[in-house]
Amino acid sequence: SLAEFTLGAPKLALEAPYLVWTERTAADSGSLMVCDLQSGELLTLAVFTNSDYADSAPSLKSGQVLYADADSANPGQSLIRTVLLADNSRWDYSAGSYVHDPKSAGDRWAYLSGNHDGSSDLYVVVGGGSPRCIARGVIDFDIATACVVYSRDETVYAYAFSDDKTYVLSETGTNAQFVMAGGDYALWRDMTDAVQPLWKYVEVGG
Repeated sequence: SLAEFTLGAPKLALEAPYLVWTERTAADSGSLMVCDLQSGELLTLAVFTNSDYADSAPSLKSGQVLYADADSANPGQSLIRTVLLADNSRWDYSAGSYVHDPKSAGDRWAYLSGNHDGSSDLYVVVGGGSPRCIARGVIDFDIATACVVYSRDETVYAYAFSDDKTYVLSETGTNAQFVMAGGDYALWRDMTDAVQPLWKYVEVGG
């Protein structure tokens, strides 16, 4: 056991040899943790006290941790902080809005402007450029190499970086509940028949 979690199991980000998560210590407090699975070393990257950011999950890609934190110079806005685990080098990106659950696919990022509710907008940042809103009212999302996959109104969509267009992945008239995306695939559940839900996936790479 790596740790005993006070407020339930957190979302874990795994990329060998690192495991990253936010350990909640109170309702609005927590610590961003990283464990080197080879050495067993456990480090605290950030501490959130009385902060909404304790509920925002970190991302791990190519040995770099991505997480949201308060922008002290701009109240109500967020920083996207990055930590390169190999040498602990860090830098910050000023998002200009509130950020929740930032996720990375290398130089391409995606994040929500709210906590997975009907008022959460989905943004992308490419190469450290200006944020762009690509969808409104997004419940959940994930980022793959070629696109951002997200759900809204019982439908699963993919925003493609290559042509700046959005495509419908799930069938019309179905109740599609997004699960995850990664690598070259997106996965969701077709809940049209709640008694016998169907798991579906599609290749989104390219």
